[in-house]
Amino acid sequence: MIFIYVLFFAILNLLIFSYLTKKIPLSVGMRIGLILLLIVMVALHFLDFWKTSISDQNFYQLVIFSAILFIFHFGSELPILVMKKINPKFENHLAFSGFNFMRFYLVYVLVYLSQLIYLLH
Repeated sequence: MIFIYVLFFAILNLLIFSYLTKKIPLSVGMRIGLILLLIVMVALHFLDFWKTSISDQNFYQLVIFSAILFIFHFGSELPILVMKKINPKFENHLAFSGFNFMRFYLVYVLVYLSQLIYLLH
């Protein structure tokens, strides 16, 4: 049953990644389908459909960990704006590319890996 939770958090993080970064364009139908699948999975979790499911508290913690992606994404806009104000050519700098790599890819991978480690532990 852990596979269901692994799939749930993979879909949740994919939707968040797609919404915030616009790097993976998902069609409206695909987004609606994935959101409905998430809703069904959450309903089955709270109905305790899987008898060996994780506790509600642990489920909340893992969902909040995914929600932190929103805070990190919008919070990382501030340093970028400050650096652009200080140096208008900052977008051409290597540090900007590295920061965007961390912001757009690395954080999402690390959040999902930590969720996987927790679920498979």
